[in-house]
Amino acid sequence: MTGQLLIDPALLVPPVSNEAQDWKDFWVRIMDWNVDGRVHLGPATFALATQEVMLCEIAANGENNWLPHTRRERMRAVNSLLSRQIAAKCLKKPLRKFPEYCGPDIAVCALLLDIPATYTDAPDFLGLATSSRHWSEPRTTVKCVPPPPDEIELCFEPNAELKNSLLEKCVQRLDGAKVKIVGGQREDRVISELSGRCSINKSKIEWLQAERNKKPNLKSCTGLRPQDVVICITGRIGHSESIKAKTLTKRANAYWIEVEVAGRIVEELEKAFGF
Repeated sequence: MTGQLLIDPALLVPPVSNEAQDWKDFWVRIMDWNVDGRVHLGPATFALATQEVMLCEIAANGENNWLPHTRRERMRAVNSLLSRQIAAKCLKKPLRKFPEYCGPDIAVCALLLDIPATYTDAPDFLGLATSSRHWSEPRTTVKCVPPPPDEIELCFEPNAELKNSLLEKCVQRLDGAKVKIVGGQREDRVISELSGRCSINKSKIEWLQAERNKKPNLKSCTGLRPQDVVICITGRIGHSESIKAKTLTKRANAYWIEVEVAGRIVEELEKAFGF
């Protein structure tokens, strides 16, 4: 996986209780997120971890902590995470608010500083590694005030695939491909979305229109290449013509995708080529 995930500073804040289960959950969380190589610390979170909560010292402490024999694993995970600091400076204008965020107060300031700095200085920034417990309502993205970025994607599990990553893979797969949409009437809005989000030149997108009493012209499907993609809008084309288009596509070893409505074309492409 490529790209960087900014870690939610709240994930690095130790529990305030001495309950063994709370400490176990904390260290398991640290070790699990350490396995995800995309996870990095913003400058404010790094300062919080090393200067305020003293994470290294806590990892080395066997008292009031989780299982003394895990000390080595704790220290290894903490040192590994702290070595992944994003080279950004806390000089960017911080976010004013994150109304949906309900992490501890000590984490709020660090997060408001880190997001704009990370987004600006880390071009392969993917999103935020966080916990669903740190948000007031279920969500997969959160808006930033003020932008940029307009919004960021939230990642709740280590090594989970993000929508940004899926779209990036889709763009790579479609590089150099021609896309033919079969069925229904041409929708410029759909073509613009497909071109913009998947980085396809509009000249590479062809809509083979079909009406109830008019068959699509499938002549161009005889020259398909293996990297090309044919998208059939089911219900907007006759069954026999759909079978013919599919046969021509498979004969050329090109990719065949079926969608129910035109508005789901980009979504289905992401599923098909996101791997």
